[in-house]
This record gives sequence, C-alpha cells and structure tokens, in this order.
Amino acid sequence: MANKENNEKTSEETIELSVDDLEEASGGVIVDLGDGRYTTTDEFNGHTYYIGDNLGRAREVATTHDISTRVMTESEYVKRTGRQP
Repeated sequence: MANKENNEKTSEETIELSVDDLEEASGGVIVDLGDGRYTTTDEFNGHTYYIGDNLGRAREVATTHDISTRVMTESEYVKRTGRQP
C-alpha cells in the first residue's frame, strides 16, 4: 500500500530522497530552496542550469541536461554534497 501511495504523489510535492533514489540520479537534481524557488543543479560540478519559481520549467531544463526531475529539499542536497545549491 505504501508504494501505491508514493506513486500517487503530485508533481508539486517536495519529497526527501533516499540514498538509493540519489544513486539512480544522473548527476544532478532539482532543489526546492524553500522560498518558492527551485534550482536545477549539476551535482558533480555545482553548475546551476535554472533558478526560478517555476517547477515545470526547472523540470524541462533538467530533462534537457539529462538530470533527474525529482525534487530534493535544500537540507537533503546539503547533506548529500556538503555545499549549498
């Protein structure tokens, strides 16, 4: 039942990703900055491809750059990379 519930999350929700989820990411993530803005960031080199308040646009940019379209909280990103997005 939990898996079905997780699959029904809306695209506007921010979720905490597990280490397993992150291992499947292709080198970048969308980070919810917590102030209504999102950033599409390359996890390896820290390059920011997008920063703004449109989650749909953040996902479009992520797709263009072969980055995961899942959203990570800022605190999870800092834990994962040791740096601010």
